[in-house]
Amino acid sequence: MAHGSWLMAHGEYCTNDKLTCIDETNEIYRCPDCGLYLASKNEFRSPDNPETEEEMMTSLEALRRENYADILHRILQVFGTSDIYGLDVGCARGWFLDEARKHNIKMDGIEPEENFYREAASYGVNVIRGLFPDDFSINREYDFIIFNDVFEHLPDLDSVMKKCEALLKPGGLLVINCPDSNGIFFSVAKIMKSLGIISYWRRLWQMDFYSPHLWYFDKGSLSKLMKYYNFSSIEIFPLNTITLKGLWKRINVQFKNSFAGYITCMMVIAASPFLKVFPKDIMCAFFRKS
Repeated sequence: MAHGSWLMAHGEYCTNDKLTCIDETNEIYRCPDCGLYLASKNEFRSPDNPETEEEMMTSLEALRRENYADILHRILQVFGTSDIYGLDVGCARGWFLDEARKHNIKMDGIEPEENFYREAASYGVNVIRGLFPDDFSINREYDFIIFNDVFEHLPDLDSVMKKCEALLKPGGLLVINCPDSNGIFFSVAKIMKSLGIISYWRRLWQMDFYSPHLWYFDKGSLSKLMKYYNFSSIEIFPLNTITLKGLWKRINVQFKNSFAGYITCMMVIAASPFLKVFPKDIMCAFFRKS
């Protein structure tokens, strides 16, 4: 099974021999003790269709910038000052770096994709091209480190957590913005999968994209992981999952003007007023280095 280095750590605090296979075709497992989901078959690959990946990223900008503004507001509340230095791991096009710059927060970034790296660096921020933690070479301690839609893609969480612990100042903040397996869309996708409709399930795991999800956490499993590495929970809050702006673009990336795409879009629009009462599919968690 893939991702073994962190699964060994998982076994230190949670009995990983109870992992249950819930999807034999795609080799997806769940731990009944802590609620962790993992996809042992998913792996990174070169984009099959770079234009599709570009469309997906562009369609997310409005939603992600909205969520980043919320996260930055809360970070400023924690520190009580903008005189802080942060690191954005997997900074992609640099949207979080740009929003932080507007709040006068100093940032570094690291991003492996050449095109994204260049765009992120264009904001005048110190950005390294490479993978975290292997290629990270900046000699600095940080007030906070943030993973925006990145943590769930990383195969070796043990190395990542140890590097974060080394880079953060005492009392520093680790911010994880990631999907929540208790969210309504994840729950609906599981039900549909059980009925033989797998397209939504595959989409949530990003199985048809070059950077699929390897993990799905909920508040409990993520907090257990952080506690093992001596990070204490400060706050875990939901982020907005749906914004009507750019909705059709996001859906059409998957469905390519098909009838299913139109139906999905209409269903989401119709349901959007009611989705506020259901569990959100994105969470952001603040953990303090002990």
